[in-house]
Amino acid sequence: MIGTTYPREYKQTIEPQSDFAEAFEVIRVEEISSADATRILVYESIILERQFRIMITFGAVKQAVALASKYFRDKLLPSSARELLKEVISNARDRKVKVLTSDDVINIAQRRVDIPLKQAKADEAQKLLNLESIIHERLIDQEEAVSAVSRSLREYRSGLARKGGPIAAFLFVGPTGVGKTELSKIIANIQFGSKDAMIRFDMSEYQDKQSVFRFIGSPDGTMTGSLTDAVLAKPYSLVLLDEFEKAHPDILNLFLQVFDDGRLTDNFGRIADFQNTIIIATSNAHSDFIKTEIENGKAMAEISDNLKKKLTEYFRPELINRFSNIIVFKSLSPDDIISVTGILLKDLSEEVKQSQQVELVFSDEAIKEIARLGYDPVFGARPLRGVISEKIRSVLAEKILKNEIVKGSKISVEIENNNLVFNAGQI
Repeated sequence: MIGTTYPREYKQTIEPQSDFAEAFEVIRVEEISSADATRILVYESIILERQFRIMITFGAVKQAVALASKYFRDKLLPSSARELLKEVISNARDRKVKVLTSDDVINIAQRRVDIPLKQAKADEAQKLLNLESIIHERLIDQEEAVSAVSRSLREYRSGLARKGGPIAAFLFVGPTGVGKTELSKIIANIQFGSKDAMIRFDMSEYQDKQSVFRFIGSPDGTMTGSLTDAVLAKPYSLVLLDEFEKAHPDILNLFLQVFDDGRLTDNFGRIADFQNTIIIATSNAHSDFIKTEIENGKAMAEISDNLKKKLTEYFRPELINRFSNIIVFKSLSPDDIISVTGILLKDLSEEVKQSQQVELVFSDEAIKEIARLGYDPVFGARPLRGVISEKIRSVLAEKILKNEIVKGSKISVEIENNNLVFNAGQI
């Protein structure tokens, strides 16, 4: 007697019935190798050529297997590669193409995952070479952090990144409100095309031993894992782990495997593939130490080396060593806060112009006042968005509802008698 089932169903239904389970010898059927999948698809391609009257090159078959094994992990080989190849054939027939090449496979795969798969072309190469400038359009200061991130992205897009593991794994260390999350959003936008291509976890919610099950699923199969579910659903994304040092040690240990192999198996036997993700862990650990070292004139490289030793109070050395980079963030100066305020107000102006057809401008004095109100010595620039919402957005909303601001208006936000005032005019 031979029975077949899936790992999840086995764990939920059969394994709990020990007498029934013991009557069978369990044989786990693993995914076949890329070489075997290629051989199978070469034979199948002969049938597909006759069926669809198209020539399928060996390069196309090999490329389909390579891309499927890396980017389409929701199914296993050879099924994932077969499905991709059939989609490429369908597209080629629509275009009246008679010979299927590896480029045809790359183009379809690239369209499905919505991230660049080919080596960077001239225009993108120029963008990659100027990443620091592009990032600094949205992020103030933090030169060392921006340089480290830019180097890693250039390595990946040039095909020189380390094989296995995620695209990159960064540990951002520094005070609250200095740009750690903002840089994460910028990276998501650059690499994955949207700042929303981000999976975010507050690791302070995973401090007890039982929280491991919430992360990768319960052993009895009654609960799926928040991390594995999220990565299975969005395999091309940035994974942000806020306050990483607060996670339970068992959860931290899970990332040893993730950083090494780029894969994590949940308690249902499903494999979450992290090889197309960027992982960023943030930490406020030893922020006072960083501040003191900077005030004492220490170089950032020296601070980073000293910080690694101190971080062993929170993380095992082998985990620290698996990060691509440990990046130190500095506190923002008052001038930095003014620059951040200018960026946020520019975003608001563009939003208002697009949604309301209203031009919104701010005087230098108004920007400085909003920066002053939004700065906190402990929380850095974090309160800024709240201040802008209270002092600008709410006032604009009221004036729009009262018809004091109409389409075609020009609103100048200025300082009069130490107060923010809104002066209306016509564009």
